[in-house]
Amino acid sequence: MELKDALTYAKQHKQGVLLTLKADGRPQASNILYAVGADGTIRISATADRAKAVNARRDPRVSL
Repeated sequence: MELKDALTYAKQHKQGVLLTLKADGRPQASNILYAVGADGTIRISATADRAKAVNARRDPRVSL
């Protein structure tokens, strides 16, 4: 899927699944709400001590 098409899809929805990587390399899936900014940046709100936030700080390779 092209980035433009993915952003169009993302703008039409507000719920998704965020995939991060645990320290041992296994995936961590978290249901989230998100918002797409005018510049195409996707933002989520996450409590600092939650697995998704901890994993994303350690390894910023995430997927929505």
